[in-house]
Amino acid sequence: MTRPIATTADPMKAAGAGMQAMLKSAGSAARVSQAIGIEWVYFVRQSVEQSTAAAKTLAKADSLPKVLEIQAEYAKGSYERFVAQAATFQDLFTGLAAEMAKPFQMASARAA
Repeated sequence: MTRPIATTADPMKAAGAGMQAMLKSAGSAARVSQAIGIEWVYFVRQSVEQSTAAAKTLAKADSLPKVLEIQAEYAKGSYERFVAQAATFQDLFTGLAAEMAKPFQMASARAA
């Protein structure tokens, strides 16, 4: 059995509700995008600081084994930071999608 398509008696009211949902979605996107930007700046700043510290430590190394040890520690730490940051970004982008969809879901629930 198919469900009949819901019609609205006032198309202008429906259009206004759609526009309101779009504006709420854009506002949510702006807030979450700002959080993503802040997180990105923090990650880049942290990476530059740790790269600089590793370069200074490498400059003071007095043997090849010590240089290789410093490089290995830096590479391992960089990888671990990247993986942790990727998980953070995944959560933020998932939240962005959910926040952007929420006003439309509420509008469609009211229309049904």
